Amino acid sequence: MSQEQPEGRASRVIAYVELASDTDKHAYGMTVRLAADLDDGCRVAAGGFGFGGPRNGVAAIWHRYRGPQLSDDPEEQWRLLNETYHVGVSDIEDAINQMLGRDPDQHRPPRLSWGHLIDALAAVGVTMTEEELIALPLHIELSDEVKAEIARD
Repeated sequence: MSQEQPEGRASRVIAYVELASDTDKHAYGMTVRLAADLDDGCRVAAGGFGFGGPRNGVAAIWHRYRGPQLSDDPEEQWRLLNETYHVGVSDIEDAINQMLGRDPDQHRPPRLSWGHLIDALAAVGVTMTEEELIALPLHIELSDEVKAEIARD
């Protein structure tokens, strides 16, 4: 990251997702570090936030199930999800979008998780609001450990 005063504004946000803990066979924890690419080519990195939840079953679905219909019978569908569902990339995306206020269909937390990035941008002379950051494209990068977690059977 350059310490020079950047020209312009952020053009996209990057969320780096890492596995925070792998000690509990029933639950996971992930951390997200945020960064912003600026118009002048600089990248500003900052801390972020964490989230977690159950690894398996219906409770692992962060916001909504996006897979194939497993049964025409709703009770059987529920049973199959409980027996076969494992946290996936859509759950990670939903968690990030909720914490950043990017999904109007999800409950918006009372305090969004942009604070560290807003502070890091301000430190290099770039002033942006939460709403401006929400409007930017978001690129999510998963660590190898997260990719292994969501690939589990």
